[in-house]
Amino acid sequence: EMKHHAFSFPRVFDELTSNDTVYASTASPLVRHASEGGTATVFMFGQTGSGKTYTMSAIHERAVAELFSLLHESEKVVVSYVELAGSSCRDMLNGGGSVDLMSDKHGEVQLCGMTELEANDADELLSVMTAANNARLTCATGVHDQSSRTHAVCRVSIRRAGKPDGMFTMVDLAGSERSKDSM
Repeated sequence: EMKHHAFSFPRVFDELTSNDTVYASTASPLVRHASEGGTATVFMFGQTGSGKTYTMSAIHERAVAELFSLLHESEKVVVSYVELAGSSCRDMLNGGGSVDLMSDKHGEVQLCGMTELEANDADELLSVMTAANNARLTCATGVHDQSSRTHAVCRVSIRRAGKPDGMFTMVDLAGSERSKDSM
């Protein structure tokens, strides 16, 4: 039996849309929300070769710049970056060391043993994020010679003294195609 699904999208971008337009329409409001103590997440999902990692890199650059422009003097920025592959979780800020995924007493998943680094400015944060992304596992596929076969989760926390922390998470998912579809 074949099942049909319909999806509606509030906005669609074509290949001619600038990274600035994509960022302003998608992630910028989320960065502002996180800077005010909220929690927000951006997911990149799609087939290998569709530009997920390219677009996420552009979002990283713009989000980091905007975030630091919104910070107050007493606030600090902390980043973590993990790679998920099958049942393993690797800490990309600690040489790919293992991170344990455990449920706490509330049933929420906690990442135990994950490195968090404080960033003092936008350039430092972007440098850490870029190095972590470049360390992700890649392998050749039928579509893209350097396609990542893992999921990357970059979490930027805004620590705010006396106020709720903000969190902006960027998730770059592995290609969504079935292996036979990419041939």
